Amino acid sequence: MLTRRQKEFIRYYVITKNAREAAIQAGYSPRSADAQGRRLLRKDTICKEIERLLRKREEEYVLSREGYIKKTLDNFKEERHPSVRARYWEILGKAKGFLKEENIQNIAVFQQIAQELQSNFEKMRQNTANNASSARAEVVNFSSTTEPEGSQNQEVVENQEDSKN
Repeated sequence: MLTRRQKEFIRYYVITKNAREAAIQAGYSPRSADAQGRRLLRKDTICKEIERLLRKREEEYVLSREGYIKKTLDNFKEERHPSVRARYWEILGKAKGFLKEENIQNIAVFQQIAQELQSNFEKMRQNTANNASSARAEVVNFSSTTEPEGSQNQEVVENQEDSKN
């Protein structure tokens, strides 16, 4: 059976992983905290309880981490904007452990590429819209500069009649 102070020590030790700090937080004298912390960590019942709580904490972390990753992945799949997708890709890579801090410079490159792609996409869309407008204008200009078929035939008929007379 654990005492109240031992339970407090365990609780704080799981949080801080520092025997001296945990002993002080549990109510032991700061002067004897080092010795008390070492003594408590030698007890089997305390060590087993610490291990149990650490395992439980790890399981909760894994569950919450996996939930976070799943939600981020769902958002990534729904997002259409390239730079936002790149950001989700970065988050997923870090969460899964694929991206280490020393490789973060690559993220800036990916984001720059995503921005360039977005810019090129916008330019292409604008060019397509401009080309469509130009094509419509050319069709309108072409049809207004050409004479209707009936008027050409009428001139031919008039010229033939003039030549008969």
